[in-house]
Amino acid sequence: MNNNTRNYIVALGFLLLVLVGIIFYFILRSDIGPFGGGGDTDGVGALPDTGGTGGGSGGGGDTTFPPKNENGDLVTITPPLTEDEVKRLVQISKDPVVGTTLRGDELLYFKRGTGHIFTSPFDASRPEERLTNFSIPNIMDASWSPSRAYTLVTALNETTVRRFWIHFTSTSTIESGFFPDDIMSPKFSHAEEKIAGITKSGSSYNIVITSPQGKTPKTVLQTTLPNLELSWISKTLLGLQTRSSAFIPSILQTVPATGGVASTILADVRGLDVLWDTGSNKFLTLEVLSNGKRPTLILRDRRTPQQGKELAFKTLPEKCVWSKTSTSTVYCAIPWSFGSEPVPDGWWKGKVSFDDSIWKIDVNTGDALSILEGGAFDVIHPILSVKEDYFFFINKKDSMLWSLRLADTSSSTVSN
Repeated sequence: MNNNTRNYIVALGFLLLVLVGIIFYFILRSDIGPFGGGGDTDGVGALPDTGGTGGGSGGGGDTTFPPKNENGDLVTITPPLTEDEVKRLVQISKDPVVGTTLRGDELLYFKRGTGHIFTSPFDASRPEERLTNFSIPNIMDASWSPSRAYTLVTALNETTVRRFWIHFTSTSTIESGFFPDDIMSPKFSHAEEKIAGITKSGSSYNIVITSPQGKTPKTVLQTTLPNLELSWISKTLLGLQTRSSAFIPSILQTVPATGGVASTILADVRGLDVLWDTGSNKFLTLEVLSNGKRPTLILRDRRTPQQGKELAFKTLPEKCVWSKTSTSTVYCAIPWSFGSEPVPDGWWKGKVSFDDSIWKIDVNTGDALSILEGGAFDVIHPILSVKEDYFFFINKKDSMLWSLRLADTSSSTVSN
C-alpha cells in the first residue's frame, strides 16, 4: 500500500469519526431537558431548555445540554441565583423543620430538634415565633387536619417509632395522646377531621376511617394486597397503591370513603408515584423502566386512566403541587439531572440528591413559565399560598424551609 492510499484511508476514517460525533451530539441535544426530545437519557433530562440563550431568570450561558468532565461523566451545573431570584427568595426557618402547613396568612411548622411549633409570615417580615413550650424529641414527621385543630406527630421514642395526636382547643389548651399503633399509614382528609389508615386482620388488611385520635375505626374495605400506601383523592374517595419501586410493579386502586368495592385504575406500573388533583379528576404518575431509568411523567384522568398523556418535562410528582384556581396548571420542581441511581428508589433512600429548577406549567398546552432556575435546592413538600402568590418548600438537603414569592416575576416562558 503506497503512502497516498494510506493517507486517504486515514483521512476518510477521521472524517467518519467527526461525522459520528456530530450525529451523537445532536442526538444528545434532542433528548436533554424537561421540555425536549424524550429519548432514553439514562437519567438526564432535567435541564430546562431556554433556546440555548440562557434566557429567563437564570440568565447567561447555553443550558441546552449538560457538560461532561474529562472522563466523559455528566457534570451537573446549577446556575447561581440572579438578583431577581434573590429578592423573591427567603429562608423562613433557622433550623430543620417538619410538618409545614398554612394557617391564614402564616406558616406553621415543627422544629426537628425540639419539636416546638413555630409560625412565620410568608415573607419572613418578622422573626419566627414559637407557639408551644412542650418538647417532642426526635420528631420525624407531622401532618395537620384541615382546621389545623389537630396534628398527628411521628417521633422516635428511644428505639421505637410512635405516633401521637395533639389537639389545640379554642382556649389554646393542648390535649394529646398516643395514636393506636395498629393503625398504619394514617392520612388526614383534606376536607374533614378524619383519618384514613390500615389495620392488619390475619392475612388481610382493613382500610379504616377514624377520628383524629384513632377512635371508633370504621372499615371501608378489606383487601389481601400488602404494603399499601394511602391517599385522599377527594372528600369521598380514597386512593390505594402497593408500595412503589422501580423493580416491583405497583397497582393503583380507588375505594369510596363510605365503603364499597375497590376499582383498579392502573396495574403493572414500575416506579409508580402519584399526585392527585383533589379539585378535579386529574392525576400525575411517574413511571420508569425496570432498571429505574428513563423516568416518564404522565397526565391521566381517573375516568379514563389508560389514556394518559406523556408530558415533556421529567420530575417526581411529589415535587409538584396543583393550582387551586386552574385544573390545567401545576407548579413543579424539576431536577437538572437525575444521575445514575434508579428513580425513585435512589432518591427516596438518599443515595442521590437533586438540584431543582421551579416551573409553572400548563399541562394541556405544555407552556411553562420559569419561576426559579438558580440555587441548589432539592425540593420536597411544595405548598402554594391560597392566592398563589407564594411557593413554599423544604430543601431535602438540610430540611430548611424556604419561601418564594411568585407575584410580579420576570421569568422566561418555554412553549411546546
